[in-house]
Amino acid sequence: MKSIKNVKVLTVCLLALSILGINSVTNAQSFVAFWDGSLCGFKNAKGDVIVTPKYTVGIDPTNGLALVGLGSYASGYKHGFIDATGTVVIELKFIDALSFSEGLAAVSLEKYKWGYIDTKGNVIIELKYFNADSFTNDIARVTMQMESNYKSGFIDKKGNVVIPIQFDELSNFTEGFASAGMKLPAGIRFGYIDKTGKEIIKRKYSDAAAFKNGFAVVGLYVPGTIEKKWGIIDKTGKEIVKLKYDNIGEFSDELAMVGLFNTKGKKEYGSYTEYFWGYVDKTGKEVIPLIYPKAKDFKDGKAEVTLNGKSFFINKLGKKVE
Repeated sequence: MKSIKNVKVLTVCLLALSILGINSVTNAQSFVAFWDGSLCGFKNAKGDVIVTPKYTVGIDPTNGLALVGLGSYASGYKHGFIDATGTVVIELKFIDALSFSEGLAAVSLEKYKWGYIDTKGNVIIELKYFNADSFTNDIARVTMQMESNYKSGFIDKKGNVVIPIQFDELSNFTEGFASAGMKLPAGIRFGYIDKTGKEIIKRKYSDAAAFKNGFAVVGLYVPGTIEKKWGIIDKTGKEIVKLKYDNIGEFSDELAMVGLFNTKGKKEYGSYTEYFWGYVDKTGKEVIPLIYPKAKDFKDGKAEVTLNGKSFFINKLGKKVE
């Protein structure tokens, strides 16, 4: 059995190595972009200028490297990457690029030909995608042109397709779900998939927002009109707030704003533009009536509303408060 003394020595050594590791990461990331007019430079952690402003593109570093670029919208850009010393470590040759994420960066050498490089500049995933996003949790959304259509799916860091490239619309994952849409005779319909690509919530919505704190706003066109009705679902697909509102917000401080058209108000492009607002709780119950022409989200137990031309705050009981 190890002695207490040896354990202490081992602990100190491990702590020292840990601190050194943290410092090395911190140092690798300890430079930031700054702008002087239309040109970008970089400073170190002490505020010393390590790169005088000369780049027309500049972003704070990720994975120890900062994305930089030269050029203009009219003439086109060339992008590359610099390290914490300001040295160009990946040549400025890409017409477009994203910052590094999880060791890889999406880059493009020609229009609509995206792929991925590592921090040495080596091409890891072939530049063949119409569009490509940064990696998050080891997967990235990519889009390919297939005849006259564009389809999206997800790949892993080896370029393997992990969720088929078959969706006409596809969001990134939030809270384990991605909204996925496919064109149907009635129009595009959205549902939600998990990270295996399995459909968890059936494709039946005209719009499907990202999940936030377990809830997502969804919408569906009213047949034969340009208007949508909106509601809120949970992760089982249950419609917590029925799709009956003309406008809706996310839950904020346990309540969500809901609106119905003011049918006596103005119209633009065939649709009303003014609403009467109220609030629902997480059971879908209207806890504050839809009477306010203007309203804001609840925060810290109160929300600002407007009625009869006067603005004031109400609490969650709908009572006026200071």
